[in-house]
Amino acid sequence: MKKAILKGKCSYCLSTFSQNMIETHLLSCKSRQDFFKEATTSSSKTTGNKRKKVDEVTYYLLEITSAEYPEYWLYIDLSEDLTLHNLDSFLRDTWLECCGHLSSFIVMEETYESQIDRLISNDSKSMRIKLKELLLEKDMNIGYMYDYGSSTLLNIKVVSSHRVITTKNRSKLIKISARNDDIDYKCFSCKKEKATEICTICICEKAGGRKQSSFCKSCSSEHECGEEMTSPIVNSPRSGICGYTG
Repeated sequence: MKKAILKGKCSYCLSTFSQNMIETHLLSCKSRQDFFKEATTSSSKTTGNKRKKVDEVTYYLLEITSAEYPEYWLYIDLSEDLTLHNLDSFLRDTWLECCGHLSSFIVMEETYESQIDRLISNDSKSMRIKLKELLLEKDMNIGYMYDYGSSTLLNIKVVSSHRVITTKNRSKLIKISARNDDIDYKCFSCKKEKATEICTICICEKAGGRKQSSFCKSCSSEHECGEEMTSPIVNSPRSGICGYTG
């Protein structure tokens, strides 16, 4: 069976690329380069204005993929002046937040948690640490977990970094650079219609994951687990898990 070619859109130039080409594109995208060049240019024009402080900041390009469903991916640009807590909040707002679960990063074998319980562990550290203090390097891998029960695991890779002269208000940048397009699932029951609902029971119990738990509106009303156990399919690796609805 031929594997589907998944695509996504660059948020800078709005062009669409296949998943295996999007990283190459971002590293050479003129619109992305102009975005950061504009920050440098505007900063140089306001150097003499004391009200606009100028900083030299490193920006990282990160690739973020779902460990279980790698067809879900994000690329983001973010500043070294941000913290792991800022990145955690961004991931929650963009992809994950449903019920205020705990989360954690693993960076160079160190664990950084959203909430530390010293009764359980003395080894974890706070997420209130700036990215610049983590000494991130190209191709470094970072692990991430949201929800210690019905967990969503993400793989984060440092794709590149570059120094930019920028004004203070741009030094806290975090921005989606590219994101996968909505993924079309066929209804598992009728095999014809586009699936719009996902069964929150089947996705946890059936080996086929989303493919065996996705149904069109008509079939979901007749599904054995009950229509009340379905949730809308959304563009997120957490679709159908816990109470996540996008």
